[in-house]
Amino acid sequence: MKKITPRMVLILLVLGIVTVMCIQSYQKFQQSQTIERKDSQLQEEISSSSDSSVGYATESEEGPQITLKESSISISKGDKINYSSYILKAVDPQDGDLYDSVTWKTISETELQAIVQYIVEDSDGHTASTELLISYS
Repeated sequence: MKKITPRMVLILLVLGIVTVMCIQSYQKFQQSQTIERKDSQLQEEISSSSDSSVGYATESEEGPQITLKESSISISKGDKINYSSYILKAVDPQDGDLYDSVTWKTISETELQAIVQYIVEDSDGHTASTELLISYS
């Protein structure tokens, strides 16, 4: 049996350090791949769950569509809001302009934000809705 020399100890120590560094590097790579997969899945969900005006319009071409000028706003708590001023358009292929038929209601409110849902219904009973996020400053 050979005697363990200081040189052998040094080589084993360096190999151990290199091994640990490789393992850490591989773990970071796996984490970044997981994050990238989750990000791309989220992007796919967003693009598949809405049409060309992301976050603004809903429903198919058969029923009404409602589009807001903005999907979120920031105001001071207690400020008066003209909810109709955020409607860009509300239309239906058969009924035409439904702007004056749009209703809205607050569906969620906390100290920091509120969600207002805009709803429109056509003469066939089809509905469309979208939401406005209001952040309080």
